[in-house]
Amino acid sequence: MDLARKINHNLELYPTHFNRLRSHYGLTEETIQQSGLFSADSKLLNQILKRKDIECEGIVIPYLSKDLDRVRLDTPISLNSNEVKYLSPSGSKNSLYIPNSLREILQDPSRLLYFTEGELKALKAIQEGFPCIGLPGIWGFLSNGKLLEDFNLIEFKHREVVVVLDSDAEYNLNVHRAGVYFAIELAKLGAKPRLITLPEFKEKSNEDRIR
Repeated sequence: MDLARKINHNLELYPTHFNRLRSHYGLTEETIQQSGLFSADSKLLNQILKRKDIECEGIVIPYLSKDLDRVRLDTPISLNSNEVKYLSPSGSKNSLYIPNSLREILQDPSRLLYFTEGELKALKAIQEGFPCIGLPGIWGFLSNGKLLEDFNLIEFKHREVVVVLDSDAEYNLNVHRAGVYFAIELAKLGAKPRLITLPEFKEKSNEDRIR
C-alpha cells in the first residue's frame, strides 16, 4: 500500500502508536508524517501480510518507493520457533528501506552512508543527521545468499560506509557474524566499511528487543 493509497484510505496512526513512536523511538511528528507510517487493525494487517493468523494491531511501515509494506506488530508471533515482531508480506523478497530523502545521495560516493537493522532506527538516524538505510533483519541484506538487487542503486566505490549493529552484537554471535559478513560484501563492492555497536539502554524493554 503506497503513500497515495494510504492518503486515499484516510489511514492514520492510533494515539498509542503515535506516542510510542515519539517516546520510545524518538521520532518527531514531521518524521512520522514524511515516512507515511500508519496503524492497522488485525483485518488489514492480515490483508497486507497475506496471512490469516494475525490477531493484534500494528504499525505499517510503507516502502514508499515500492509496492511493499512492513509491519511492526503490537504482539509478537511465533515463526520458525522464534518470536518475531516485524513481518513482511508472505512470499515477498527482502528490500532495503531507503527513505526518499536519501535518493539524491545514493550515487554520490563522497557522502558517508550508514546501515542499520530496522526501518524505525533508520528514520531516527536520518532525523538526527545521519543518512541511514534500514535492513529488514540482521541478514536482510541477502536474498537467496546473494546481495539484494537494491544495492545496484548505490555507488559504493571508495565510499565510507558505517554498519551499525545493535548492542547485542557484543554477546550474540549471529548478530556479530552478520555484521562482519555484510562489511566484507560491502568491501567487495569497493566501499570502505567499518562496524560500530550501539550502546545498550537499560530502559529498553524485552519486548522491543524482539525482531
